[in-house]
Formats: sequence, structure tokens, C-alpha cells
Amino acid sequence: MISNSFKTVNMGCMDKESCPALFVKDVIDWNIPDPKEKTIEQVREIRDQIKSEVLNLIKSIDKKNNGIFKFTNFYS
Repeated sequence: MISNSFKTVNMGCMDKESCPALFVKDVIDWNIPDPKEKTIEQVREIRDQIKSEVLNLIKSIDKKNNGIFKFTNFYS
């Protein structure tokens, strides 16, 4: 499944034994902290970081394709 993906994003694991992203070229690594055992405030910050990264990825894909995907409703 991962070999058929358009983009592959790793959220920070890169576990040498189980992370499938290690076997794919051009992986985008966001280095997202593990929310395990974090406070609710820290988890919210992680959530917001993920949202920001996703929106930036959508914008970059959309820009490279001259706005063909019309993702503008996701930007806010």
C-alpha cells in the first residue's frame, strides 16, 4: 500500500524494526512528538502541529499543480 502512495509522510517514529517509511524514497518526516503520557495541553499542541503540517502539504501539492486540486476550503 505504501508503495502506491503519492506522498509518504512519517510522523516521527522511524523505528528501524517496524516503520514502513524506512523503505520508501523521498519520505517527508514531520518529527511529531509522541503524545503518549503528555498533558492535554501538550497533546493539543501536537494536534495543532499536525494540522499545520497537513495544510502546508496540501498547499504545496496544490501550488505544484497550479491549483488543480482546489483545496482552498482546507486552508483555514
